[in-house]
Amino acid sequence: MESTLLSIIYMPSKDFTDASGMTWRVWNTVPVSGAVINPGFEKGWLTFESDAGALRRLAPIPAGWEDLQAGRLVELLQAAKEVPRHTGPIRRVARPESGADASGHG
Repeated sequence: MESTLLSIIYMPSKDFTDASGMTWRVWNTVPVSGAVINPGFEKGWLTFESDAGALRRLAPIPAGWEDLQAGRLVELLQAAKEVPRHTGPIRRVARPESGADASGHG
């Protein structure tokens, strides 16, 4: 279980802001073996989630997405398809390297 927690804690993600001022988080999602997946998404997708709870998906996962600048991430966001939410928004926590606690204070 510990290795599972580590993979969740260190899952690559990036935060960026679009032209409207909305903050988004993006991460890659890889389906588990045997899952029923829509065509084109079998090898995974990028998941975009806004602070307001909107979800979008983009497949296939672009190589090197973790290193892209915010402007390019916004372009990928615009190409991503909006999807309905089946759960509540993911609770966001401060990144350890940010030096901020959960209230946003350093």
